[in-house]
Amino acid sequence: MTKINETGFSSNQQKGHVAEGTSLNIRRRLMVATDGSLCSQKALEFLSFLYAQTPDVEYNLTTSLVPLPSYLQQGASSLKAEYDRLDKIEEFEKKRVEEANSILGAARRLLEKAGVPKESIHDKALLSVQSIAKGLVAEAYSRNVDALVMGRRGLGQVAAYLLGSISEAVVSQIKGIPIWLAGEPVMSRKILVTMDLCDNCHKVVDTAAFLFSGISGLEITLFHVTPKFRPFLAPEKSASADEMDKVFQKENEVLIKDGFRHCADIITQAGVKGHLECKVKYGSASIAGEIMDEFEAGGYSTLVCGRRGVGGWDMLFPGTVSSRLLKLCQKGSLLLVT
Repeated sequence: MTKINETGFSSNQQKGHVAEGTSLNIRRRLMVATDGSLCSQKALEFLSFLYAQTPDVEYNLTTSLVPLPSYLQQGASSLKAEYDRLDKIEEFEKKRVEEANSILGAARRLLEKAGVPKESIHDKALLSVQSIAKGLVAEAYSRNVDALVMGRRGLGQVAAYLLGSISEAVVSQIKGIPIWLAGEPVMSRKILVTMDLCDNCHKVVDTAAFLFSGISGLEITLFHVTPKFRPFLAPEKSASADEMDKVFQKENEVLIKDGFRHCADIITQAGVKGHLECKVKYGSASIAGEIMDEFEAGGYSTLVCGRRGVGGWDMLFPGTVSSRLLKLCQKGSLLLVT
C-alpha cells in the first residue's frame, strides 16, 4: 500500500497519540430508551463502562409503553358498557404506570450501581403515544439531547421485515440527533470512525469527538475505504479499468491526506485524550464489507458513520453504505450521525 505522507498517516497503519488538549467543560445529554429487556440492560451496562469516571454525562431514561387497545379507545353503545370501558381503562393505566416505574427504576439502579451519580440520572415514561418511534423522536427533540441510545435485538432481515423495527423507524424519522444503536456489547474503548471525502465526514468526526471526549483509555481509528473504480455496466476486469484505478487512487491520496489532517485537528481540539490511528483501504468492491471486516477484526466497541454521503459513485445512491451497516452491525454498537 502507498504511503500517504511523511508525517505519520499511512494507508497501512501508523499509530500515534492524540495531543492532550485543554480539558473542556462539556456535558453530554444522552437519552436512553429502555423497555426492561436484556438488550436494554446490556446497552446501559455498556454506557456505564464506556463513561466510567466521566462525570459530565447526563442520562435521560425513557420508556415507551404500547397505546391503549383499540377496543378501549372507542365509546361504548350503552351506559353500562361505557362504565365498564372506563373501569378497564383505569385498570390498564394503573398497570402501565406500575410497569413504567418498574422499568425505569431497574435502569436507574443499574446505573447507580455502576457509579453514575444520582443527580445525573433523569427518567420519564411516555404513556400516551400512538407510535413508539414517533414518541421517541419527539421526546429527543423536546429534550434537545446529544444522542438517542437504543438497544437492538439483532433480528434477522426476515424477522425485522415481519415484526417491524422501532430502531429503523426512528432512524428514518429523526434528523440532527445521532442515533446510537447498541447490540451485543463489546467492552472496549476502541472506536472506529468511518470517513469519506465529502463535507459531511467532518460532522461525523466532530460528533464522535464531542461524545467521546474525556474518556480515559480511548483508542480512535479513522478509517477510509476507496472503492474500486469500474465504469457502469462494465464489471469485468480490463487493462483500461486497472489504469483508471491507479489514477483514481493517486488523485485520492492527496484528498485523503488532507482529510485525515483536518479530522485529527478536530479530535485534538475537542480535548480528546488517547490513541489515534488512521487507516485506508484501497480498491475495495464493497465499502460496507470492508468497514465491517475492520470493525469485527479490530475488537472495536463502537462504529461511527454518517447516514448520508460516502463520496464517489455511491453518492448516486444515498444511504447505501449506512443502510447496509445498519443491518450488518449486530455486535457492538453503531453510532449513526444524522
